[in-house]
Amino acid sequence: MLPEIGGAISLCWEQDPVKRYKSTEDLLTLLSKDRELNIGNHDGAVRFLDQTNYYRFTGYSRYFQVAPHEGDNSYVEGASFEQIVDLMAADDELRIRLLVPLSELELTLRTRFARISGDIWGNKAFYLDSSNYIPSVHDLDKRIEALRSELTNNKSKMVNKYRSPGGEVDNVPVWVAIEALSFGKISWMLESLKNQSLREQISHEYSYPTKTFSSVVQSLSALRNLCAHHGQIWNRPLKSQCPSPLNKRERPRDIQFNQLSIFPALLALEKLVCGSAGKSQLATVRRRLSISNQHTDGILRPQAIR
Repeated sequence: MLPEIGGAISLCWEQDPVKRYKSTEDLLTLLSKDRELNIGNHDGAVRFLDQTNYYRFTGYSRYFQVAPHEGDNSYVEGASFEQIVDLMAADDELRIRLLVPLSELELTLRTRFARISGDIWGNKAFYLDSSNYIPSVHDLDKRIEALRSELTNNKSKMVNKYRSPGGEVDNVPVWVAIEALSFGKISWMLESLKNQSLREQISHEYSYPTKTFSSVVQSLSALRNLCAHHGQIWNRPLKSQCPSPLNKRERPRDIQFNQLSIFPALLALEKLVCGSAGKSQLATVRRRLSISNQHTDGILRPQAIR
């Protein structure tokens, strides 16, 4: 039987072989010789790929290939390595600029959430009680357990102060938990808690409509994570779609955008951020997006992921 088993394994290996390791020179040969991508500065390309993961590069370069989703990875005529690198640099700059206002919003939201929810529930760990949430919330028990787990795994002094002798975190007040939980979990709590007064009071402090506020925060949380973890923004629809804060009359006439783009989230961010540093960065982003170029087009009107 062993030879048969060995033969079966060998057959599977041939059908789905593991790709062998390629050096930087191998990868550049693949790009230039096999896939016909123009590389104007070979030494510069070597330096770039020595510092930037090849698969980060190919995430952008797929939009310059003939039909990668159908297996044709050859590049369209005129596409160049340097052109793709320039797009990646523009995306890097955009992420860095957006992190300033997103961070400002996150910090003020954490503060207001803790203060207002403390006024409503006091020092009880209400956020770990399922009765405080909308019953129809998907996977409610798992979500609450995820909150508990994140606090349990947090070893900071501020959480340890309220941990029971057995290590339980059921007495951690919200003003402590709010600094230990991720922004994504806080945005989920904001949307899922059934106390409408919490959303009304927080959104009122931002002078923002309560009806769409929690959905906007969810979208901005997704955008914040994308920026913080160096994710690709160019030609990527925002997974958590942001309701536009503007009606048709208020929309900027010089910028045409797809509703699935990050632009509605940027418009909402402009209304929510109060800090001068955040406003300055958003003003620069808006000016950049008013100039038509390849990066701007992919931000405002993202293509389907190839």
